[in-house]
Amino acid sequence: MENFEKEFLKLAYPHVIHYCLIKHKINKFDDVDFIRHVIAENLEEIVDSLRYSVSYYDELKDGINSEIKNNRNETAIILVGTCIEHLLNEYYIQVLDFKYGMTKRDIENAVTSSTLIDKITWMFKIINNVDFDEKLKNWIKEVNSARNKVVHYKPFGKNNEEFINDKFANSIYLALDDVINKIEMLSNFIEKSKSKILIGLDDAKEIAKKVFN
Repeated sequence: MENFEKEFLKLAYPHVIHYCLIKHKINKFDDVDFIRHVIAENLEEIVDSLRYSVSYYDELKDGINSEIKNNRNETAIILVGTCIEHLLNEYYIQVLDFKYGMTKRDIENAVTSSTLIDKITWMFKIINNVDFDEKLKNWIKEVNSARNKVVHYKPFGKNNEEFINDKFANSIYLALDDVINKIEMLSNFIEKSKSKILIGLDDAKEIAKKVFN
C-alpha cells in the first residue's frame, strides 16, 4: 500500500503544480518554499478540481508479456485492448477537463459512451484538429477486431472450423506482433498530444522534481 501511495503521489505532483500554474497562483518558479506554501494554502481547491484516473499500465504490460510467453495469445490480446483503453481514457479525462472545462459527469459520459474507434478517429480530430497517427490507428483497429473475436466468440459449423480457427489465430498473432513497442509508441504519441493541449504541463513536471524530491 505504501508503494502505491508513493507512485500515486509521484504521478499527481505535476498535475498539482500544473493546476497552480494555470490559475496563476505560482509566480516564483525557483522558490521551493513559496511553491509548497501555495500548494498547502490551496490544497482543498486543488484536490476538488483535479481529475484522477487510475491506470495499471506497467502491470498490464507485464501481464501481456507473460501471456505471450506462455502461448496464451487470446488472453494477451484482451489485455492489449484493455491497456489501449486505459491510455486513451486517461488522455480524454485530462484533456476534456482542461480544454473544455467539462464537469466530471459529462467527462464520464463522453468517455464511457464513446467506442475505442471513436477515440482514435473523430473524437481525437475534434480536439486536436489533426488525425490520429495512421499506423497506430490501423494497429489499434487490428487489436480491437481480434479482441472482439475472442470476447464475443461465435461458434461455426464443423466444415469451416479448421479454416476459421486458422484465420482467427492468425489475426491475433498479427495484432500481437512487436506489441510492447507499439504500446510504448502509443503512450509517447498520447503524451506529445497531451503536452500540446495541457499548456505548461512539461514546466510543471520540472518544477515538481524540485519541490517534491
